[in-house]
This record gives sequence, C-alpha cells and structure tokens, in this order.
Amino acid sequence: MTLKVTNEGLCSDSITKLNFIAAQNNQPITPSEINYLTVLDSNAIRISWQPSSATNLNRFELYRSTDDKNYNLIYTDTNTHNSTLNLQLAFIDNNVTTNQNRYYYKLQTINNCNNSYPLDSSISHASILLTTEPDTMSNMLSWLPYIGKTISQYSIYRSTDGLNYDLIDEIAGTEDFYIDSTAYCPQEYSYKVEAQLDSSIYTSESNNDASVPTSFVNQITTSIIRSTVVDNNSILTEWHEGNPFPELVYYYLIYKSSDKDPGNFVLIDSVNNSTKYYLDRDVDVNATNYQYKIEVENICQQRTGLTDLSGNILLQGKLDDMNNSRLEWTPYKGWKEGVERYEIQKQDENGNWKTIKSVDGKTHHMEEE
Repeated sequence: MTLKVTNEGLCSDSITKLNFIAAQNNQPITPSEINYLTVLDSNAIRISWQPSSATNLNRFELYRSTDDKNYNLIYTDTNTHNSTLNLQLAFIDNNVTTNQNRYYYKLQTINNCNNSYPLDSSISHASILLTTEPDTMSNMLSWLPYIGKTISQYSIYRSTDGLNYDLIDEIAGTEDFYIDSTAYCPQEYSYKVEAQLDSSIYTSESNNDASVPTSFVNQITTSIIRSTVVDNNSILTEWHEGNPFPELVYYYLIYKSSDKDPGNFVLIDSVNNSTKYYLDRDVDVNATNYQYKIEVENICQQRTGLTDLSGNILLQGKLDDMNNSRLEWTPYKGWKEGVERYEIQKQDENGNWKTIKSVDGKTHHMEEE
C-alpha cells in the first residue's frame, strides 16, 4: 500500500508499506449453539456450548431467565482461543435454586464489531424440574421436561441414602410422569430424572427430590396352621402365607421353646417367603413338649411380631395303682377356637393306625380298657 502526499502541487513524497490491513467483517457470526445443560446439585447448573471457528469472534454472552421472556446476562466469555474446535466450552451457574425453579438459558455469539444476531433468535434451553409426591405404597414423580433438544428417553433413578442412585426404569422421552410402585417401605426415597438428548452423546439431569410413601408393610402377619409330630422323630410346623402383601415377605423366622424352659422362645432358623413350613429334627418327641412361634420379616427388614404359639402333643403311658394302663397327653395349643376332640389311634399288626376312641377337646387322658 502506498501513501502519496503533494504540497500545493509543487512537491510530493510517498511511502509504501508491504503489510496488509485486515478489514473487519461486520456481518454477525453464525451463532454457536448450547450443547446441553444439566443440574449438578441444588445450587448449580452446568451449561455447555459449541465453540466458534470465526476469526472475528470477540466473546460469548450467556443469559438466564426463569420465565423464558426476561433474560439477564450472567456470564461473558472473552477467551479468544474459543475458535479451537476441540475445546469444550462450559459455565457453571451457582446462583440458582434448582429444587424450586426451572431455568432457561440463551447464548449470543458476538464479533469484534459488537454485532450479533438478536437474542430472541437464539434457541433457549431449560433445565428439568422434578417434584415428587407420596402415595400409598408408592411415590408419584412429575417433571417439567427438558427444553432445547428432542429427548429420546428419560431414565428414572432412585436412592435410599441420598447418595447412591440406582436405575429403576426407562420411559419414552415424551413422558413427564411416573409412578414408583415399588416404594414399599416407610422411609425417604430420593429421585432424579435423566434426559437422553436425541442423536447426541449428551444427557441432562434434573434436580433431586424425595418423598416418604404411606406404607403398610408393618401390618404383614401370619398365623400357624399346626405343629405335629412326624415319624416319631421330628416336628412339622406349618403356617399361612403373610397377609396382606405376601410378596413383600422377606423371611419367616422360626422361634422355639420347650417345657424345660417354658416361655423362652429362641430364634432357631429362617426360611424365604416361598416356604411356609419347617421340619424341626432337633427334638425328643417322647420326652419333651415343644412350642413354636413364627414371625414375619418384611422386605423393609421390619419384624412384625410373633404369632400365637403352637406345639406338639406329648403322649405318655402310665400305670395306675391298680396296674391299669392310662394314657395322658399335653393339650394342643395353637387354635383360637380350641380343640373339638382328640382321637386315640392304635397301630395293628399290619402297621395300620386305627381310631379306637374319641374324647372331647377338654379331656387329656384315657383309661385303656
């Protein structure tokens, strides 16, 4: 470039410079788009956006709103190296309350002439706001969905300690309501929802929210059907399945006492909820009367109380002063309605048992004729 100066047409001089002057392009830069935003905790949201390859990039301006109408500038990024496309540009907004509000964000891309497309033309992105409500044996979840990208699916996560979350379900990206019908226990369940952005590697998490359902698992009980001697060497105890909600029984606990230490019931074993009987082989049925109680332990690891007792009948033969045979037995306990009658059976020479006498339920002896 050459500059020539002339003085009233008489004298002149010139200077030549070989360097070029770069004229700035005043046209707005193609806007960079927000990649995603995600809730980090109750007071933080991370916003990530695409870099720009424009050589006349001056800055990015990030705006926030709570109504998608009135936006305020919250961050300016003047890093001139943003044109490096492999950078991940992001800002963490710590001036939010994510459990109470959803937040909208817009990004402006501004050139060196302070020119840009209007903010209204930028695509807004909004965080997910999750709320939960307790229900009977369940919790209800609803949320304001992610805005800014199409969502392919929502993943539902649950925690019982507020720290460690487990995936419990995945639903369509068009849904904004979910019922957790497996929240059985009377405890706090925490939830968060994660949106999978369609055709993208990015996801967006909601805030965390918690509810305590109305629970009836502590009302699950059972009752003993009977305790009976088997093969003269063991005692079989059977009981009804837990009620209500038998599927929520975790274990049945078996307690045992004897006439050697009456009333002192000791836990001897447990069985899973598909088993409703117990065969006790650690017995001496010819010399001892045993009692049993059953207790339900539900899936919330609550024990709901012991049943009424049930026990074996201890039968013994004696001789009276006249050398006559006399059978005596301990009364059967375990039926609320009591015993209607006792049938005395005798084994014949072929090994078959036959009833030889029947007495009322209040009689506990028989004189052998």
